[in-house]
Amino acid sequence: MKPLQATLPFTSMVQPTMADFIGHPTVVDALSQPSQLPAFTHIWGPQHTGKTHLLLSLAALLEAHNCPHLLLDGRQIGTMDWAAVLPESMAFLLLDDVGELAGHLDHEIALFNGFNHCRSAHIKLVLSSHIQARDPQWQLPDLRSRLQSGLGFTLAPLQGKQALQCMQQQFHLNGIKLDPAVMQYVQAHHRRSYPELYQLFSRLATASLALKRKVTVPLVKQVMQEYNAPNSPT
Repeated sequence: MKPLQATLPFTSMVQPTMADFIGHPTVVDALSQPSQLPAFTHIWGPQHTGKTHLLLSLAALLEAHNCPHLLLDGRQIGTMDWAAVLPESMAFLLLDDVGELAGHLDHEIALFNGFNHCRSAHIKLVLSSHIQARDPQWQLPDLRSRLQSGLGFTLAPLQGKQALQCMQQQFHLNGIKLDPAVMQYVQAHHRRSYPELYQLFSRLATASLALKRKVTVPLVKQVMQEYNAPNSPT
């Protein structure tokens, strides 16, 4: 599974929690009270908006309360027979990246059948997706209808101070040492939209691990020059 608020090629050293999540307090508040969630919750947002972080945090919260649950990546679902696979004692099913199933009719049918099974078995279903419920990539009309039911949340990419804070958090949570001057330099010389900051973070983290040294301003300059990073803060 992807750690925290970015798809990283690294293993997070810290279990993500709701308290770690930056921005979107309404979503955090709702997921922090899983017993109050409806039968179905849909979390939508483009890449790098924290969907996986939220599901991992929810899974940890359910674990702490000894609540039977299962967390799966959408790509693991395939055409599985939900009724045969899911334990009878299941209380929550969390599915990440179900948008990966869009356009594959047999997979969409399996997901639709999964909805029906969870409803009849009184299993609360929480999905995340990078495409909206109304997206034409979904081929099955009945599935689009299901995805538009229940409680829906939209996540927007972080901007400005929050985006910088999230980037700095990623270095910490992945155990990558950071020179104190780095974030000041990034703030002054790089656009402050998280998807763009993530690209810089990913390259810096890879370079840091390869060189086995902390991230410094000279390293930031080198990496930015190599991939022609945007240098107009917005």
